[in-house]
Amino acid sequence: MKHLDLLKRLLLIISVATIALSCKKSSSGNGGTPTPTNAALAVSTAAITNITSSTATGGGTLSGTGDGETAISCDIVWDTNPNPTISSSSATAVLSGVGPFTSNLTGLSGGTTYYVRATAMNDEGQRVYGNQVTFTTPQPPIAIGQSYAGGIIFYVDNTGKHGLVVTPTDLSLETTWDNGTYSTVGLFTTNTAVGTGKANTATIVAALGTSFTNTIGTYPGYAALNASTVTVNGYSDWYLPSKDELTLMETNLSGFATAKLFGAYWSSSTESVPTYFAWAVSAASPALKQMSLPGGVRPIRAF
Repeated sequence: MKHLDLLKRLLLIISVATIALSCKKSSSGNGGTPTPTNAALAVSTAAITNITSSTATGGGTLSGTGDGETAISCDIVWDTNPNPTISSSSATAVLSGVGPFTSNLTGLSGGTTYYVRATAMNDEGQRVYGNQVTFTTPQPPIAIGQSYAGGIIFYVDNTGKHGLVVTPTDLSLETTWDNGTYSTVGLFTTNTAVGTGKANTATIVAALGTSFTNTIGTYPGYAALNASTVTVNGYSDWYLPSKDELTLMETNLSGFATAKLFGAYWSSSTESVPTYFAWAVSAASPALKQMSLPGGVRPIRAF
């Protein structure tokens, strides 16, 4: 009987020791509260800050590492479509343990809405995503030489919001200024100033129409008609620039020293004397040129 009591006492001592050891292992030393790293793997996404037209700062908070002992990566992922994943644009954050982290978003485009999530993965291969946040980058100030509104900006007015762009490339073929009839082009004069190219082009096309009999068969159409009927980068409101618009374009942008094979771009500007001559521009130098000769065509549009 005494042996039985001794055995019971021994079992009781072993049970108490086991319980004590278990509590010690799962506590943090502050009254038995579980350590945060033993919580389920979880991450939240912080609001985006320091937003520019090309960069921003993102972040999140890691609140647990789940089954893994540590989180092996915390990242910020972003995309122009909702619910971005690690396969989207991403940046690895600096991680110093459970708690907040930050990272930089780079390579952004101006005037674009982005969707962002924080994500974490532990050393057991578990990955979770935080809540989604959105932000929109500001449109960068427009400037000469910038690709914008279907072309390349070569003029900005004093509002800083409007101006003129030129098509990224020449039209594929040079053409004559006139349509080959010589019947009406000597009867009117078009303007030369900046801002008059659109009206000039409308006047020319109204007078010459959409038919042509020019003798240079490999260069169909005529300059104003071709400029006003082309569609480039989704825009179809292009026109033949005036003399001063064309000169301004060649002054403010590089790469226009020589226009195609015939050395000059046609403008939409004419003079009453001499008859059947129009202004052409090469290397920012205007000169009157006979309308029946071929020249380059570089349409512009206003924005």
